[in-house]
Amino acid sequence: TLETHKRAQIVDLNDTGALLLCPVHLPANTVHTLELMHDGQQVATEVLVRHVSPAAAPGTYHVGVEFLSPPLAAP
Repeated sequence: TLETHKRAQIVDLNDTGALLLCPVHLPANTVHTLELMHDGQQVATEVLVRHVSPAAAPGTYHVGVEFLSPPLAAP
């Protein structure tokens, strides 16, 4: 098992998912843990990658994810 952490920017966010600007190409239909700050608290949720497309900046990708679980406080 290999665990890596990369910083992504939230482009759009709603109740069911998010669009991220990411420096890594994440394959569609893979599950990942997304950690983010909300109201000063770090929260984590499992997400399913629904679609990936190249973004305008070289080496970046728009990654559409669906939330699989409600956000929980990260350990």
